[in-house]
Amino acid sequence: MRIIIIEAIGKLKTVEYAAKQRWGKDIKVLATGGYIWTFPNDAIGIDPDTLRPNGDQKTKNGQYFERALTKVVATYQNQIDDIMLMTDPDREGEGIAAQAQTMVKTYLPQVKMTRVYAHELDYEGLRTATTAPNIHEGIVQAQTARRVLDRLLPLSAAHQLHRDGEFMGLGRVQ
Repeated sequence: MRIIIIEAIGKLKTVEYAAKQRWGKDIKVLATGGYIWTFPNDAIGIDPDTLRPNGDQKTKNGQYFERALTKVVATYQNQIDDIMLMTDPDREGEGIAAQAQTMVKTYLPQVKMTRVYAHELDYEGLRTATTAPNIHEGIVQAQTARRVLDRLLPLSAAHQLHRDGEFMGLGRVQ
């Protein structure tokens, strides 16, 4: 059995249909619904010495994803052959894939995982998708740095920064 992990909960049925056309019927599709862990609400969540997140807490979607994952693991544990991380092919998607990989490894440490880059979540998009053996760690580090900057410099403060009289942005998804 193959498990495919995507980002968008609303695309579960579409991806499952396309994946079954592409790879056969032995497919389960799970969605993270976005980040699995985020900064805590009651603290800044950043280690001042390393400027790295140190207090992530599970999001509601992360709790949903973990329940769905444990249910699939309990039902199909000895039948799972591989897991495909098919979140969006951008910085945020790479970070979400890394979080999903961390969670999956706690339940299925021996199962092979691959990163899949599909630009369309339909049959044609899955047919032309590219795979990589690992998550791109440099992009994950960039996503982590963006999360830290967003936490330290809120968007409202960032809008006060201007260059030549125009706001140039800080590379955020806005």
